[in-house]
Amino acid sequence: MLSRRIVQAAVEEIHGYFKLTIAVTDSAGKLLAIAGSGPELPKQDVLKTFADSNRQVDQTAGWILIRITEWDKPVLIAAVEAQGRNRLEIVGISLAFSLLLRQKRDQFGRDEFFRNLLIGSLLPTQIKGAAYEIGIPERKPRMVYVISLPADKNPAAADDICNRLSEQFNDTIIVSEERTIALVHEPEPRRQNEAGGDDEFEQRLLEAIHCICGGTALVGCGKTARDLGSLPDSYRKALSAIKTGRAFRIRNRILRYSDLLFESFVRHMPICDCEHFWHESFNEEFFMNMDEETAKTAQVFLKNTMNRTQTSKELFFHRNTLNYRLTNIRGESGLDLKDFRDAMLFRLGWTIFRYIQEYNIDN
Repeated sequence: MLSRRIVQAAVEEIHGYFKLTIAVTDSAGKLLAIAGSGPELPKQDVLKTFADSNRQVDQTAGWILIRITEWDKPVLIAAVEAQGRNRLEIVGISLAFSLLLRQKRDQFGRDEFFRNLLIGSLLPTQIKGAAYEIGIPERKPRMVYVISLPADKNPAAADDICNRLSEQFNDTIIVSEERTIALVHEPEPRRQNEAGGDDEFEQRLLEAIHCICGGTALVGCGKTARDLGSLPDSYRKALSAIKTGRAFRIRNRILRYSDLLFESFVRHMPICDCEHFWHESFNEEFFMNMDEETAKTAQVFLKNTMNRTQTSKELFFHRNTLNYRLTNIRGESGLDLKDFRDAMLFRLGWTIFRYIQEYNIDN
C-alpha cells in the first residue's frame, strides 16, 4: 500500500520536473497529495466515477485525470492542470509518475524496513521474508554508524540532515530516534580496516557531517554485522559507544564500540563501587598528579599492544626514552606496563579515575 509520504514525494518531484499543478487522490476520490496551485479539484463522486470506468485519461473542469493502476485495478487518480497540455505530454507525465511512484515505494519501503529492523520491531522470523520482498540480500557484511545531534539542535533538523546526507551517500540513511540518524553502510572487503570499517568512507562521512552540523555531532560505530539479524546488535553498540564517549568526554573522530570496552564496563558500574575499588586498589596520588606526557606515553603503549618499537615510532622518540618513562611509571604507580596483568590494571585504574573526575564535574 502506498503511504501519503510516498505519494507526496512523487508529486513534488513531478511538479519540479514539469512545473505544473498536480494532485493525487485515492480511487474513492479522497485527496492524498497536491503540489502547486490550480483550479478547484473535481468533486469526489466525479473522481470515483472516473476511477471505476475503463478510461485511462479524461478531462473535466480544467483538469486532466489520469488513472494509475496496479494489477489492472485503479489505485490512484492523478489530476493534472489541463492548460496548454497536449495528449502526448500527458501520456509522458502519466508514465513518469507511475515509474516514480514505484521508485519511491522501493526507497521508502527499504528505509522503513531498516528502521523497524534497527529498533527491534521485526521478529527474527519476519526479517528474511520482508528482506526478500524488498530485494535486500540477507547475508552481507554491514556496519551501522549512528550520528547523534547536539541537544541544541531542533529535532526536526534530523530529517533535513538525513536528506542532505542521502544526496552524498548511496547508503541507507534513516532518522531512527529523536536527534539520532542511523547509516547502514556496506563496506567493500578490500577497503576494510582492522575494525571492519572503511577509512575512506569514514573520512568522507566526517567531512560531510562537519559541513552540515559544524562538527558538533558525535558519530558512533558498532561492530560489523554479517547478516541482517545481527544489525540491531550493531546499532545498539553504536548507541552505547556514543553514550560512553559522552560520559568520558572522548573527542575521537569515530567512537568505536570495540575501542571503548573498558570505558563501557566502568560506565555501567555504580559510582560508589567505582570509588570504593579506586581507593582500595590504586595509588591515587600517582593518577591525580600524572602529567600529560606520561599519560600519552602509557596510552599509546597500551594501544600498540605493549609494542615498544611501534610506540617509539608513533611518539617520535628513542626506544631508550620509552624504557625510561615506563620505569618511572612502575616506580611511582607500582604497576609495570610491560607486564600484561599490570598493564590491564593500569588501564582499568586510569579509566575509573577519568570516569570519577567527569562524574564529579557533571554533578
